Amino acid sequence: MTNQELEARLKKALEAQAPNDLEAVLSRCGQQEGSVVTMKKRNNRIFAAAAAAAACLALALGVGYSVNNKVASLVSLDVNPSIQLDLNKKDRVVKADALNADAKAVMDGMDLKGVPAEVAVNALIGSMVKNGYVSQDANSILISVQNKDPEAAAALRERLDAAASQSMQQDDVQGAVISQVVNGSEELTKKASEYGISAGRVQFIEELTKENETLDFEQLAARPVNDLTLLASSSKNATAHTSGTVSEGKYVGRDTAQNAALQHAGVSAANASMVSTEFDMEDGKMVYEVEFYEGNVKFECDVDAITGKVLKMEKKAAGADVSKLIGENKAQDAAIAHAGVTPDAGTLK
Repeated sequence: MTNQELEARLKKALEAQAPNDLEAVLSRCGQQEGSVVTMKKRNNRIFAAAAAAAACLALALGVGYSVNNKVASLVSLDVNPSIQLDLNKKDRVVKADALNADAKAVMDGMDLKGVPAEVAVNALIGSMVKNGYVSQDANSILISVQNKDPEAAAALRERLDAAASQSMQQDDVQGAVISQVVNGSEELTKKASEYGISAGRVQFIEELTKENETLDFEQLAARPVNDLTLLASSSKNATAHTSGTVSEGKYVGRDTAQNAALQHAGVSAANASMVSTEFDMEDGKMVYEVEFYEGNVKFECDVDAITGKVLKMEKKAAGADVSKLIGENKAQDAAIAHAGVTPDAGTLK
């Protein structure tokens, strides 16, 4: 509520306490013309009571204004557009900020002030779908909640997670919602400001770099959330909750990456024991990291996730370097010598 609206409500309340009754008063005075009118002392208690009532109303309105505009929770929505919602204690929007250029396009002409958080999330996701930021091929959205009360934060996270999932279903998108509670540390806020992204996105990326020290924070900060969630699909992020399946539609797929790796290694699928195929980043590119065995040899291969081209391959003996193995005969001789027996006296199995 604006100051003008507050003043208007206060004026209306005061008028109700002391109505404008001038015409009725003059009419009554006309009926008494020529008569002696006895003047009585004004009862100040009535006016005092009216003034007190008006003061109480003004205080109540002022308190209500303060409560409705005091920020209790911070919520960020990240796809590539990053949007922050400031919520009051009733989980209604006090302010909505576009944190990057893409977010401005999503929020163009949208007034969310006073809107319930779930309704705001629904409207924003609808606009993201309409503007092509959320689709079947890029179906992930990161929702981050910050509140001083851990229980309130957890409850709000759960509600917004459900609202986002329902919103994407309404737009025929099989989405993946990643939601988390943000710790709200000063370091987190500072880093978010430095990179021009939300604090929630910073926390999510930091969890990724803890799991995989080869990942670079600055490179990840420039990636869309769908890529971040693909990278996180094999990690153990204890702070984030995922609903739905993250889409790989923009990339060649795990089967294609595996076949490219096997062909490059000259190994048939029949002779290979596949270990894993996971997303990783190399020199700022999204890659599939394919690992498999042929016999006692382990192959590690990086395949460009967009082109399917093999970028790098390494192979090594499983558990030991082949060049350092002494061989069966030398191993037998060493065992016999250690036992202190001659070859004829011992039986080798």
